[in-house]
Amino acid sequence: MSALLLLLATTYAGGLRVSEVIALTVTDLDRERMTIRVEPGKGGKDRYVPLADRLLVELRRYWKLVPPAHWLFPNRQGTRPIDITVAQKIYISAGLYSLRSRRRRNEKQRQVREDRRVVGRGSLLSEVLRV
Repeated sequence: MSALLLLLATTYAGGLRVSEVIALTVTDLDRERMTIRVEPGKGGKDRYVPLADRLLVELRRYWKLVPPAHWLFPNRQGTRPIDITVAQKIYISAGLYSLRSRRRRNEKQRQVREDRRVVGRGSLLSEVLRV
């Protein structure tokens, strides 16, 4: 997986803002607790988000090819994080304007399906037959 795809995957998996994902350092990933520390988040407050198993596998695979120094997504010189305008262009070129809202929508849909399964209402047909 390329660095650009990892940038998109990290943004989606963590539900992060562009400004948050570009500022991530290697030490922000806690592999034991499976969390990503986001600092500073919105309003200047730090927060923790879950680190998906699949994302960690992809990051490790990429790090074998390109060992990380400090920044998770460095600029070409490796002296600071990738510029936010570059990251935004990556999102736009991929046709993904808002990964955060897409992730929230998918989570809500997944929760509705799970709720229906738990309650025993798996389909619209079963809803109609209940009435």
